[in-house]
Amino acid sequence: MADEKNPEEGRKGLPPIVRTLLVVVGIVLVSAILALCVYQFALKGMLAGPGEEVPDDPVDLIPETATALELDSMQAAVMTDDPDAPGPILMYQVVLFCSTPEAEALVNNRKSWFETMVAELHRNRTVTEVNDRYTQEAILKQITQKANELLKRLGAPEEYKVLESKYKQFSPITP
Repeated sequence: MADEKNPEEGRKGLPPIVRTLLVVVGIVLVSAILALCVYQFALKGMLAGPGEEVPDDPVDLIPETATALELDSMQAAVMTDDPDAPGPILMYQVVLFCSTPEAEALVNNRKSWFETMVAELHRNRTVTEVNDRYTQEAILKQITQKANELLKRLGAPEEYKVLESKYKQFSPITP
């Protein structure tokens, strides 16, 4: 009889604190899902107001009046880890997408200002930065932001904006 074991002794359950944590996590998850459903199906339409359509997926629409302006092709020296080795050269060309033809005309009239700003953002980059896609995207976002700041400094109306900037050419050339 000493060899017989109590069936309840052989089964050990989870400690009480783990069970409590699981219950709390389950309650939080269910509450969060219910809150998202209530917002999506009930509150979203009410908060939009009368006559406003609620887009399913918000998309930045490009206005019909948007135009593109190609800046001149430029180059920048790329820094390397080895000071004795010749550094690569970055050849690039940026296209600015402007909100209106008037904004494009203003940017084109002050093209050298915008090209200088773009050149400053490409100066003193390392080989790693030049080859990193995320860094390239960050530079393009900075170009767009600084171009809009420059437009404001030039006294342009609010509707004159640079919507986006893209590379037409981006080629690191190693010697």
